[in-house]
Amino acid sequence: MILKATLCATALLAVLLAVASNAPADDLPNADKLNALEKKLVGAWIGESPCAGNLVFQADGTYHYCDFGPGGGAFEVGTWKVEWTALPPTLLLEPLPNEATEADDPKEVPFYLMKLHDKQLDFRWSEHADSIVHKHRRGTETDNVAVRIAILDHAVQRYLGNEKHGASVNLPPNLKSLVDTKVLSSAKSLLDPWGKEFEYDVAGKKTGNREVPDIWTVTPDKKIIDNWSNRK
Repeated sequence: MILKATLCATALLAVLLAVASNAPADDLPNADKLNALEKKLVGAWIGESPCAGNLVFQADGTYHYCDFGPGGGAFEVGTWKVEWTALPPTLLLEPLPNEATEADDPKEVPFYLMKLHDKQLDFRWSEHADSIVHKHRRGTETDNVAVRIAILDHAVQRYLGNEKHGASVNLPPNLKSLVDTKVLSSAKSLLDPWGKEFEYDVAGKKTGNREVPDIWTVTPDKKIIDNWSNRK
């Protein structure tokens, strides 16, 4: 028993040392509050397997998560933390409640980290060794923005499909109304990575679809990232 505990402790130390040796620069907001493993998570991650989804982890302890299967609206935005006292370390996501949340939805969802370095994030949704490993590659700045836009796109469609808002009739007049009607749980969901609210045109002139409003932002280097370019 003592030997087993010693081996586990040694293995955990080896993981933490490997992570720390390649930690990103400490120029992130609140980076001083994160350990080396948590700093590695900050940024965008793009799923490489079915239902893996795309994620953005922020240094302030919030996350965005999209395109990971049916019922995903209840888990798109929330807070994250890592428990690394055991192997494998556990990534805990706590979704913020919104209109898509069901009464029996879990308050905190564990993900078991299998691989984490500068270019790769792999985790399991179950602690069972034979469960599926969902693989993610490090995303770009564009990916970071695209994840947030995808969540806004999904929220607009939930608003449109809800009878309380006039199902299949009324689009949200502006992004703020998604928060006011609790389709989205946090005003942070309306912001791009630079703290600006996303631009919104309910007419959908660029998407070419009256039920899909234009959503976009302009990066500091004047690049437009939007929800219509990949629809054409």
